[in-house]
Amino acid sequence: MQVVCGRSTGLWCLEGSLESGEDPRPCGWSSLFVNQAGGLEGSFDASSVPADVKAREVAVKDLTACVSVAEERADAAVEAKDALTSSFNQLEADREWMRSHGIARIVQAIMDAPETATGLDLVKERARDAGFKAGYNRCIAHMNIMSTGGVIEERSGFRDVDTEGRLNAAVASFYDTSLACVEELDDCLEAVDYVDRLRMLYADAEEEDPAGGAGDGAGTSGTK
Repeated sequence: MQVVCGRSTGLWCLEGSLESGEDPRPCGWSSLFVNQAGGLEGSFDASSVPADVKAREVAVKDLTACVSVAEERADAAVEAKDALTSSFNQLEADREWMRSHGIARIVQAIMDAPETATGLDLVKERARDAGFKAGYNRCIAHMNIMSTGGVIEERSGFRDVDTEGRLNAAVASFYDTSLACVEELDDCLEAVDYVDRLRMLYADAEEEDPAGGAGDGAGTSGTK
């Protein structure tokens, strides 16, 4: 004889024979009978479940918990790997932009600074004055050697003028000059996203020269 019963946790089957004398009740069911609708009804006694079944249930729960923890750790490891890969790719892009664009932009900004032009103009003027006086004096010395009329009086406009001292002062002033573009550069380099800030600072230069010389512009997210 075969009896089929539906339970809230699934379907189970009982197979047996009324003549066999075997107890058809599932383990843990203290009573079991057929109702008028042809289904099985009964009461369940948890204390009658064998210890090995309970132990297996606990082991399954523990294993399930361990699997869940392992899955969480695996997901976290994948996220960490993706983050590291993204950071590495960003560093590569930043390095490429600095090599192909950034350094040239910085040098060009310093060379085009008004303070640079003013300082260089003063140095060149003082160098011409010092060179003119040195050349004039050398010429006078040669003429005095060749002249039979004695010493020729120096008529240079820089007579009694310390042109060399003025030149040295101009050079020292040039190197001590504070450049606004360098101060802006320092502010950018102190930030974590310094490449992004440099790109914004020199955005006009990139629009004028999209090719940027030796390479393509790289996108950045700012990793230092």
